[in-house]
Amino acid sequence: LQNQYVTLAIQLGGVLVAPLLYASFAPPRWLRRIWREPEEERFRAAINDLLLFAPGRRPLAERAIDWACRLVGADSGLVVDGDGELLAVHNINEERAARIATGVLTGPPTEGEVHESTISVPLHLDNGVGHLIVVAGPYTPVFGTDEEARLHQYSVAMAAALDRVRVAERMTALEEVKSRFLRLASHELRGPLTLVRGYVSMIGEGSLSDEGIQRAVPLMLAKLSQMTGMLNEMLETARIEDNALQVKAERFDLRDAVTDVVDMIRPITGNGHHLEATMPSQEISVVADRAKIETILSNLVDNAIKYSPQGGAVLLELATTDDSAMLTVSDQGIGIAEGDMKVLFTRFGRISNDDTIPIAGTGLGLYLSRELARVQAGDVTVESTHGQGSRFTLSLPLAKP
Repeated sequence: LQNQYVTLAIQLGGVLVAPLLYASFAPPRWLRRIWREPEEERFRAAINDLLLFAPGRRPLAERAIDWACRLVGADSGLVVDGDGELLAVHNINEERAARIATGVLTGPPTEGEVHESTISVPLHLDNGVGHLIVVAGPYTPVFGTDEEARLHQYSVAMAAALDRVRVAERMTALEEVKSRFLRLASHELRGPLTLVRGYVSMIGEGSLSDEGIQRAVPLMLAKLSQMTGMLNEMLETARIEDNALQVKAERFDLRDAVTDVVDMIRPITGNGHHLEATMPSQEISVVADRAKIETILSNLVDNAIKYSPQGGAVLLELATTDDSAMLTVSDQGIGIAEGDMKVLFTRFGRISNDDTIPIAGTGLGLYLSRELARVQAGDVTVESTHGQGSRFTLSLPLAKP
């Protein structure tokens, strides 16, 4: 009788265990939902963190790779930017991360060592295709299709978050450029406008004699020319930024352009400056937009004069190499320190020190000059020593015979 009870108990146990076994191998949807609830909660938290946390691309990537490792149980990971640079690493040194990013592992596993398993999913960013890579450690399981699918889902949100931060950074930079432009424009235009307005008011009131008017007219014309030059720089810069710059190339003798610029600037050069041009006797033909070349030359000569407040010689030297025309504008002014070179040729880039504070300018002249030269296959370069003057060189390809 006791054996019968035991047999019955075993049979009842089998009947009760069978549904549990079935549920474990093929669990119903409601049970799978309960099991997955903690995992889904972690995923929602990770996505929410991407949406709210945005101090910068690198901090965001560092936080995102931490979440990615937690989501799939990885030991370490890394993020490769669209340009191929390492953007963030987690629990891994950069040397090893670089090897993994280029597909080179540390070598074959030794006895007792578990070979690392990785998942790499693409990040479709606005600067190219990057990668989100997670690495399994010695105590983490080998990744499967579930982890790969989850990482793919997360990578889509991660790419969108990184692009969103990049857009925000660009907007901030644009706002800063706009604010700087407005400050510079208002400051640089206010001075000439105030002077012209003052003289015009005095003429209108009859408080200036004929002799005073004769002295004031050239000064007002010079200030109006200064404002016109500033506005032209701003307009040309805007055209470059909008890819709307039009180049009307023609064949001409570069010596004639140099002569025209010198003749235009010499009358308004101060008594302390000596402007001189040396050119070869033979024709130097180039194919370029003459008006834009003269703009470059005017900017370089104007800078040489402005940044030589104590006066001195401003020399224009025109020469040729095998295939290029080289025009060098040199001065004996304040020069440029090596640490300040990076500011040159940037939009609104002005060197700020005790020597340059009194000198007017928008910070667009050198940026515009180099851009105008480069769209015509030329360039503008500089050599300078602080306190000993500067040499700016415009290079242009010679016209073919």
